Amino acid sequence: FRTPAINASGHTAFYARLSGAGVSNLNSEAIFSEGRGGGPKLVARAGNAAPGAPPEASRFGRFQEAFPTINSRGQTAFTARLENNRLAVFSESVNAGLTLQAMTGESFPGAEPGITLRIISDTSPVLNGDGDIAFAANLSNSKTNPSGPRAIFKKRSGEDLQLLAHEGAQAPGLAEGVLFGSQTSGVSINTRGEAAFFAQLNDESIPFSISGTFSEEGGSLSLINRERGAAGGVAYTAGVSHIINDGGYTAFFASGPNGTAIFGGVSSEGRTGVSELLFIGDAAPGFADGTKLRFFNNPSVNVHGQIAVQALLQGSGITAERDEAIFAQDSSGEFQLIISEGGVIDVSEDSDASDIRTVAELMFARLTGNADGRPSGFSDRGELSFYASFTDGTSGIFVSDVVAIPEPTAQVLGLVAGLFALACPRRHFVRLVK
Repeated sequence: FRTPAINASGHTAFYARLSGAGVSNLNSEAIFSEGRGGGPKLVARAGNAAPGAPPEASRFGRFQEAFPTINSRGQTAFTARLENNRLAVFSESVNAGLTLQAMTGESFPGAEPGITLRIISDTSPVLNGDGDIAFAANLSNSKTNPSGPRAIFKKRSGEDLQLLAHEGAQAPGLAEGVLFGSQTSGVSINTRGEAAFFAQLNDESIPFSISGTFSEEGGSLSLINRERGAAGGVAYTAGVSHIINDGGYTAFFASGPNGTAIFGGVSSEGRTGVSELLFIGDAAPGFADGTKLRFFNNPSVNVHGQIAVQALLQGSGITAERDEAIFAQDSSGEFQLIISEGGVIDVSEDSDASDIRTVAELMFARLTGNADGRPSGFSDRGELSFYASFTDGTSGIFVSDVVAIPEPTAQVLGLVAGLFALACPRRHFVRLVK
């Protein structure tokens, strides 16, 4: 398994490797989704026909690059490597099923002669509820970048592929000569089909690199915020991708005046209220005294403004093999421990027996506001979907309802509280309520 995505209805999509009779390296990778109801179903498998692909690339090759996206309608999108090594973007639609949306080696509307898609980003295409997608790619024929200039594309349902921005172009909202650079990340798209992304900027007038977040809000591309700027009146000197939900609540990880922290609050339409919520060096929620937060990964935020984050730990008893944990805010805004390396999960399907396994590694899909189409491990109901591998070599995909809204009433003891198994190591797809 790889990190799952979860939508607002609690349905997941994920990558899996298969084993058993008839399975080989040529057909062992697959994408599954719960979006059509009735448990996980196969969306695409290596060796199967790739819809819309040309004869020389007619079958799926590998999906290792893919973290599939699942939108509010249960439709899935992903990047796939085809049998001739070309990369392609696929998404499901209501009427046409699985559809090819873009492929390397192909041109696009408005491209100069000879310019094609050379590399498609190995992160998922993003997909909103109307079936619109956005993704990052590299273009061919670059004299300055061996990989090709970086670019951002959008494709609205039923429309042609649209180039939004590319390396070397003037960045809107900034002084003349400040250009988009070679690094972009965090591509997103909201319910109105407006795309946003995080980009490196090249400015010859300053001796250090800067970055910024850009959005199509209002119909044209504009600057939302930039590094060495401010958000909601709180100054910060170094930041990473901002995420925002449909209510204008933003969350990000940055260095501020009081230290490095997770920031959160409303910062849109002239409203301010961003503040530091969780600092590096704070006591780790749910752990014994002396265990502290050492580092944060990018957070996620749902429609209620709840933030989820994966963090590194430090302190007595914390080792390199058990130094990560996932935390999320409950309905009162307090961060709660969801699960940690070294914690345990009961994966038994028998209510009268236990099968306790110790967590070795954790991952969950983050950096999303749930209206932006990115892969999400944190639903608008407060359910958190994550991948866990165990010390015995097995692994699974799980959903926690520890901070779900409304919060669960059942009292369950131990770290297994609120965990539901979606996929157990025996390849049964079940949902066990503990």
